[in-house]
Amino acid sequence: MLSQLFKYGGIVAKTKAIKSRQLSDADFEALMQKTTLSEVVSFLKNNTHYADIFKNTNEENLHRGDIENPLRKYYSDVLKKYYSFMTGEGRKIIDVIFLREEIESIKYILRRLGGKNQPFIAPIDDFTAEHFKIDIKKLSGTKNVSEFMDVISGTEYEKILRPHLSASGGDGHKNMFALEMALDVYYTKVVCRMAEKFEKSERKIIKKIVGTRMDLTNIMWVYRCKKYYRVPREIIIVNMIPFKYKLTGKDIKDMAEASSVQELYEIIGKTAYGKLMEGLDDPEHKVFIESNYSKYYNKMLSEAEKKHPFSVVSVIAQINSVSDEIKKIVNIVEGIRYGLSPSEIKNMLA
Repeated sequence: MLSQLFKYGGIVAKTKAIKSRQLSDADFEALMQKTTLSEVVSFLKNNTHYADIFKNTNEENLHRGDIENPLRKYYSDVLKKYYSFMTGEGRKIIDVIFLREEIESIKYILRRLGGKNQPFIAPIDDFTAEHFKIDIKKLSGTKNVSEFMDVISGTEYEKILRPHLSASGGDGHKNMFALEMALDVYYTKVVCRMAEKFEKSERKIIKKIVGTRMDLTNIMWVYRCKKYYRVPREIIIVNMIPFKYKLTGKDIKDMAEASSVQELYEIIGKTAYGKLMEGLDDPEHKVFIESNYSKYYNKMLSEAEKKHPFSVVSVIAQINSVSDEIKKIVNIVEGIRYGLSPSEIKNMLA
């Protein structure tokens, strides 16, 4: 414990300073009452710690990018601070966050190349791009799968993606399920290898965080297959992340064989992740399983942080908290743009 105090004491102090400035429930309530993007920026500029990043923003004629670009830059600055605070194995945590950002960017580009309409995404800043394994700006400019493969040639991503792109005759979007899950499996393997490099006292908690995330990702994968697509059981199982934490082999089999979303809900409700189902059948306050996913994961991180205050988990929890706060602001902005009521927006954040 004493060695952990010396190792993380300074970082935890900085983490508490960042946490103390985060938005309160009252702040989010106030944001949900706004009716224009100008009102959102005005509130953030005059009432929150985001004042600095919006100080030069003209509040008139705002576009989505005028809000998301500064927020993404703020997130990058937080990563940069932690990266400068930490050394050695501690930086590996930030490295896997960069990897996650890189993989999500690759997925976005693949979907766009497949002809799928994609929401606005703020550009990757230079600091984050420097920690990517590929030239993300060049990849973003590709116009077809052939150009895409040329850019990733010779990288780990070529090995991961080429078999699936070849199987679909070069028409990647026809096999988007397999492409995305292949990337997620790669990410999971990298994170598991990273966890083994930490001291034994931290390895267990990192494995809990990673394991929970893997289980939740698999649950959401099955949910989306059942909710939005008619994916055969065999395809669902083959493309799941091949690691389990609290889910059992029977849980996986039963979820894949569920004949409907409702049956899937009942099966999930009997697993260790039954809390994901809370509120989904409440007609008055519609709750989305995606929201419960975030709530479950965030609660797990919060409890782990309390139990291990002077450990790498405090860094993981705080970076996740900053990311979650930004996502909430972005969702509120989206709700306002589409004319949703405060209560409808709140359900999105629940």
